[in-house]
Amino acid sequence: MKAAEDCFRLFDLGRNERSGMVLVLVCYLDDSDNDQGPVMGVAGYVSFVDKWVDFERAVEPFLQSFGVDVIRGKDFHHEKGCYKGWDGHKKRDFVDGLYGIAGECVIGGVNSVVQKSWLAENRKTRPAQKFLSPLGTAFGNCLASLMYKDAVSLMPNDIRLSVLVELGNSNNGNILKYWNWIKQNWEPLPRPLGSLQFVDKHSCRAIQLADFLAFHGRREGEKWDREGHPEIENEGYALETMIKYIPHRHNRYFKNESATGLSADRSNALFVPLDGKL
Repeated sequence: MKAAEDCFRLFDLGRNERSGMVLVLVCYLDDSDNDQGPVMGVAGYVSFVDKWVDFERAVEPFLQSFGVDVIRGKDFHHEKGCYKGWDGHKKRDFVDGLYGIAGECVIGGVNSVVQKSWLAENRKTRPAQKFLSPLGTAFGNCLASLMYKDAVSLMPNDIRLSVLVELGNSNNGNILKYWNWIKQNWEPLPRPLGSLQFVDKHSCRAIQLADFLAFHGRREGEKWDREGHPEIENEGYALETMIKYIPHRHNRYFKNESATGLSADRSNALFVPLDGKL
Protein backbone atom coordinates (compact mmCIF):
# COMPACT_ATOMS: atom_id res chain seq x y z
CA MET A 1 0.00 0.00 0.00
CA LYS A 2 1.85 3.07 -1.26
CA ALA A 3 -0.43 5.39 0.74
CA ALA A 4 0.40 3.50 3.94
CA GLU A 5 4.13 3.74 3.31
CA ASP A 6 3.77 7.47 2.72
CA CYS A 7 1.81 7.67 5.97
CA PHE A 8 4.76 6.34 7.95
CA ARG A 9 7.35 8.19 5.92
CA LEU A 10 5.87 11.35 7.44
CA PHE A 11 7.87 10.41 10.51
CA ASP A 12 11.38 11.20 9.40
CA LEU A 13 12.66 11.50 12.91
CA GLY A 14 16.27 12.24 12.43
CA ARG A 15 19.49 10.72 13.59
CA ASN A 16 18.49 7.12 14.24
CA GLU A 17 18.60 5.08 11.04
CA ARG A 18 15.30 3.44 11.97
CA SER A 19 13.68 6.90 12.01
CA GLY A 20 12.07 6.53 15.41
CA MET A 21 9.03 4.67 16.68
CA VAL A 22 5.33 5.13 16.01
CA LEU A 23 2.48 4.09 18.28
CA VAL A 24 -0.82 3.50 16.45
CA LEU A 25 -3.89 3.92 18.66
CA VAL A 26 -7.65 3.41 18.38
CA CYS A 27 -10.28 4.50 20.90
CA TYR A 28 -13.19 2.08 21.34
CA LEU A 29 -16.42 3.09 23.06
CA ASP A 30 -18.97 0.33 22.58
CA ASP A 31 -20.54 -1.77 19.82
CA SER A 32 -22.79 1.08 18.76
CA ASP A 33 -19.83 3.49 18.61
CA ASN A 34 -21.34 5.82 21.20
CA ASP A 35 -20.30 6.98 24.63
CA GLN A 36 -22.94 5.12 26.65
CA GLY A 37 -21.07 1.89 27.43
CA PRO A 38 -19.71 1.05 30.90
CA VAL A 39 -16.05 1.13 29.83
CA MET A 40 -13.73 3.17 27.63
CA GLY A 41 -10.87 1.50 25.83
CA VAL A 42 -7.76 2.77 24.06
CA ALA A 43 -5.40 0.27 22.47
CA GLY A 44 -2.70 -0.06 19.88
CA TYR A 45 0.73 -1.20 18.79
CA VAL A 46 4.21 0.30 18.67
CA SER A 47 7.14 -0.37 16.37
CA PHE A 48 9.89 1.30 14.37
CA VAL A 49 8.91 3.22 11.27
CA ASP A 50 10.74 0.84 8.95
CA LYS A 51 9.12 -2.17 10.59
CA TRP A 52 5.67 -0.66 10.11
CA VAL A 53 6.47 -0.28 6.42
CA ASP A 54 7.58 -3.93 6.37
CA PHE A 55 4.27 -4.92 7.95
CA GLU A 56 2.25 -2.98 5.38
CA ARG A 57 4.05 -4.79 2.56
CA ALA A 58 3.93 -8.26 4.11
CA VAL A 59 0.31 -8.27 5.24
CA GLU A 60 -1.25 -7.15 1.96
CA PRO A 61 -1.04 -10.44 0.02
CA PHE A 62 -2.23 -12.31 3.11
CA LEU A 63 -5.33 -10.12 3.39
CA GLN A 64 -6.01 -10.50 -0.32
CA SER A 65 -5.88 -14.29 0.04
CA PHE A 66 -8.71 -14.07 2.60
CA GLY A 67 -10.67 -11.48 0.63
CA VAL A 68 -10.32 -8.93 3.46
CA ASP A 69 -10.54 -5.30 2.44
CA VAL A 70 -10.27 -3.85 5.97
CA ILE A 71 -9.16 -5.33 9.31
CA ARG A 72 -12.05 -4.41 11.60
CA GLY A 73 -12.65 -6.13 14.92
CA LYS A 74 -16.39 -5.51 15.10
CA ASP A 75 -17.10 -6.84 11.60
CA PHE A 76 -14.86 -9.85 12.26
CA HIS A 77 -16.66 -10.69 15.50
CA HIS A 78 -20.15 -10.25 14.07
CA GLU A 79 -19.23 -11.88 10.74
CA LYS A 80 -20.25 -8.88 8.65
CA GLY A 81 -18.85 -7.34 5.50
CA CYS A 82 -15.89 -9.24 4.10
CA TYR A 83 -16.11 -11.68 7.04
CA LYS A 84 -19.66 -12.78 6.28
CA GLY A 85 -20.11 -16.55 6.39
CA TRP A 86 -16.75 -17.28 8.03
CA ASP A 87 -16.77 -20.33 10.30
CA GLY A 88 -14.66 -20.76 13.42
CA HIS A 89 -11.83 -22.53 11.58
CA LYS A 90 -11.43 -19.74 9.04
CA LYS A 91 -11.53 -17.08 11.74
CA ARG A 92 -8.84 -18.87 13.73
CA ASP A 93 -6.66 -19.28 10.64
CA PHE A 94 -7.05 -15.60 9.86
CA VAL A 95 -6.08 -14.37 13.33
CA ASP A 96 -3.15 -16.80 13.49
CA GLY A 97 -1.84 -15.72 10.08
CA LEU A 98 -2.38 -12.01 10.72
CA TYR A 99 -0.54 -12.02 14.02
CA GLY A 100 2.15 -14.32 12.72
CA ILE A 101 3.01 -11.54 10.27
CA ALA A 102 2.56 -8.76 12.83
CA GLY A 103 4.76 -10.60 15.33
CA GLU A 104 7.72 -10.22 12.95
CA CYS A 105 7.32 -6.44 12.82
CA VAL A 106 5.68 -5.14 16.01
CA ILE A 107 7.50 -4.43 19.28
CA GLY A 108 4.47 -4.67 21.56
CA GLY A 109 0.81 -3.91 22.18
CA VAL A 110 -1.00 -2.05 24.92
CA ASN A 111 -4.68 -2.10 25.85
CA SER A 112 -6.02 0.21 28.55
CA VAL A 113 -9.66 -0.13 29.63
CA VAL A 114 -11.30 2.16 32.18
CA GLN A 115 -14.48 1.30 34.08
CA LYS A 116 -16.34 4.61 34.10
CA SER A 117 -18.14 3.98 37.40
CA TRP A 118 -14.82 3.22 39.12
CA LEU A 119 -13.24 6.38 37.82
CA ALA A 120 -16.22 8.48 38.90
CA GLU A 121 -15.98 7.12 42.46
CA ASN A 122 -12.21 7.46 42.52
CA ARG A 123 -12.36 11.12 41.56
CA LYS A 124 -14.52 11.83 44.60
CA THR A 125 -11.85 10.59 47.01
CA ARG A 126 -8.70 11.60 45.12
CA PRO A 127 -8.73 15.34 44.39
CA ALA A 128 -5.62 15.08 42.20
CA GLN A 129 -7.65 13.01 39.74
CA LYS A 130 -10.75 15.19 39.88
CA PHE A 131 -10.57 16.29 36.27
CA LEU A 132 -9.40 13.04 34.68
CA SER A 133 -11.72 11.67 32.02
CA PRO A 134 -11.92 7.98 31.07
CA LEU A 135 -10.28 8.86 27.76
CA GLY A 136 -7.45 10.80 29.39
CA THR A 137 -6.84 8.02 31.90
CA ALA A 138 -6.67 5.33 29.21
CA PHE A 139 -4.57 7.38 26.80
CA GLY A 140 -2.08 8.47 29.46
CA ASN A 141 -1.82 4.92 30.73
CA CYS A 142 -1.04 3.56 27.28
CA LEU A 143 1.86 5.99 26.90
CA ALA A 144 3.14 5.49 30.44
CA SER A 145 3.07 1.70 30.13
CA LEU A 146 5.13 1.76 26.97
CA MET A 147 7.65 4.39 28.02
CA TYR A 148 8.21 3.37 31.63
CA LYS A 149 7.50 -0.35 31.86
CA ASP A 150 7.71 -2.28 28.63
CA ALA A 151 9.88 -2.87 25.58
CA VAL A 152 9.95 0.77 24.53
CA SER A 153 11.54 1.70 27.84
CA LEU A 154 14.53 -0.51 26.96
CA MET A 155 15.24 1.21 23.65
CA PRO A 156 17.99 3.86 23.38
CA ASN A 157 16.56 7.00 24.89
CA ASP A 158 17.30 9.19 21.85
CA ILE A 159 14.72 7.35 19.72
CA ARG A 160 11.70 9.57 19.30
CA LEU A 161 8.15 8.25 19.83
CA SER A 162 5.27 9.62 17.73
CA VAL A 163 1.61 8.63 17.62
CA LEU A 164 -0.98 7.92 14.93
CA VAL A 165 -4.62 8.00 16.10
CA GLU A 166 -7.62 6.92 14.07
CA LEU A 167 -9.45 9.85 12.53
CA GLY A 168 -13.14 10.48 13.10
CA ASN A 169 -13.65 9.96 16.82
CA SER A 170 -15.49 12.82 18.53
CA ASN A 171 -12.96 12.71 21.38
CA ASN A 172 -9.91 13.26 19.19
CA GLY A 173 -9.65 16.91 20.17
CA ASN A 174 -9.20 15.86 23.77
CA ILE A 175 -6.56 13.29 22.81
CA LEU A 176 -4.53 16.05 21.15
CA LYS A 177 -4.95 18.19 24.27
CA TYR A 178 -3.72 15.34 26.49
CA TRP A 179 -0.77 14.71 24.20
CA ASN A 180 0.36 18.31 24.29
CA TRP A 181 -0.07 18.44 28.07
CA ILE A 182 2.00 15.27 28.50
CA LYS A 183 4.82 16.66 26.36
CA GLN A 184 4.98 19.77 28.52
CA ASN A 185 4.41 18.29 31.99
CA TRP A 186 5.80 14.76 32.22
CA GLU A 187 9.28 15.43 33.53
CA PRO A 188 11.69 13.96 32.99
CA LEU A 189 10.51 12.17 29.88
CA PRO A 190 12.37 8.90 29.24
CA ARG A 191 12.56 9.72 25.53
CA PRO A 192 11.66 12.60 23.21
CA LEU A 193 8.08 12.71 21.96
CA GLY A 194 7.42 13.64 18.35
CA SER A 195 4.10 14.51 16.76
CA LEU A 196 0.58 13.17 17.04
CA GLN A 197 -1.34 12.81 13.80
CA PHE A 198 -4.81 11.55 12.89
CA VAL A 199 -5.23 9.09 10.04
CA ASP A 200 -8.22 7.50 8.32
CA LYS A 201 -8.87 3.81 9.02
CA HIS A 202 -8.20 3.01 5.37
CA SER A 203 -4.87 4.84 5.25
CA CYS A 204 -2.79 1.98 6.67
CA ARG A 205 -3.12 -1.57 7.95
CA ALA A 206 -1.36 -0.64 11.19
CA ILE A 207 -4.29 1.45 12.41
CA GLN A 208 -6.60 -1.42 11.47
CA LEU A 209 -4.49 -3.81 13.55
CA ALA A 210 -4.94 -1.42 16.48
CA ASP A 211 -8.70 -1.52 15.86
CA PHE A 212 -8.64 -5.31 16.13
CA LEU A 213 -6.99 -5.13 19.56
CA ALA A 214 -9.12 -2.22 20.77
CA PHE A 215 -12.36 -4.00 19.90
CA HIS A 216 -11.47 -7.29 21.60
CA GLY A 217 -9.91 -5.56 24.59
CA ARG A 218 -12.98 -3.39 25.11
CA ARG A 219 -15.27 -6.44 24.90
CA GLU A 220 -13.20 -8.17 27.56
CA GLY A 221 -13.48 -5.03 29.69
CA GLU A 222 -17.27 -5.11 29.42
CA LYS A 223 -17.23 -8.73 30.56
CA TRP A 224 -15.22 -7.71 33.61
CA ASP A 225 -17.73 -4.94 34.29
CA ARG A 226 -20.61 -7.44 34.21
CA GLU A 227 -18.99 -10.36 36.02
CA GLY A 228 -16.25 -8.93 38.18
CA HIS A 229 -12.69 -10.24 38.03
CA PRO A 230 -12.65 -13.94 37.14
CA GLU A 231 -10.38 -16.34 39.01
CA ILE A 232 -9.06 -17.60 35.68
CA GLU A 233 -9.30 -15.53 32.55
CA ASN A 234 -10.81 -16.83 29.35
CA GLU A 235 -9.80 -14.33 26.71
CA GLY A 236 -11.05 -16.28 23.70
CA TYR A 237 -8.89 -17.35 20.79
CA ALA A 238 -8.42 -13.86 19.32
CA LEU A 239 -6.75 -12.36 22.40
CA GLU A 240 -4.93 -15.62 23.13
CA THR A 241 -3.44 -15.53 19.63
CA MET A 242 -2.41 -11.88 19.95
CA ILE A 243 -0.53 -12.69 23.15
CA LYS A 244 1.07 -15.72 21.51
CA TYR A 245 2.85 -13.63 18.90
CA ILE A 246 3.28 -10.16 20.43
CA PRO A 247 3.98 -9.00 24.02
CA HIS A 248 0.91 -7.17 25.32
CA ARG A 249 0.15 -5.15 28.41
CA HIS A 250 -3.51 -5.14 29.42
CA ASN A 251 -4.17 -2.30 31.88
CA ARG A 252 -7.48 -2.20 33.69
CA TYR A 253 -8.89 0.53 35.89
CA PHE A 254 -11.65 -1.33 37.74
CA LYS A 255 -13.15 -1.74 41.19
CA ASN A 256 -11.47 -4.40 43.34
CA GLU A 257 -8.36 -4.37 41.22
CA SER A 258 -6.72 -7.11 43.36
CA ALA A 259 -7.77 -9.81 40.87
CA THR A 260 -6.31 -13.30 41.13
CA GLY A 261 -5.34 -15.73 38.42
CA LEU A 262 -3.67 -13.14 36.18
CA SER A 263 -0.66 -14.34 34.23
CA ALA A 264 2.46 -12.20 34.12
CA ASP A 265 1.80 -10.89 30.63
CA ARG A 266 -1.74 -9.84 31.57
CA SER A 267 -0.94 -8.00 34.77
CA ASN A 268 -3.56 -5.60 36.11
CA ALA A 269 -1.23 -2.65 36.05
CA LEU A 270 -2.36 0.60 37.62
CA PHE A 271 -0.48 3.72 36.64
CA VAL A 272 -2.04 7.18 36.83
CA PRO A 273 0.75 9.59 35.88
CA LEU A 274 -1.52 12.61 35.33
CA ASP A 275 -2.01 14.98 38.23
CA GLY A 276 -5.55 16.12 37.51
CA LYS A 277 -4.84 19.22 35.42
CA LEU A 278 -6.45 17.71 32.29
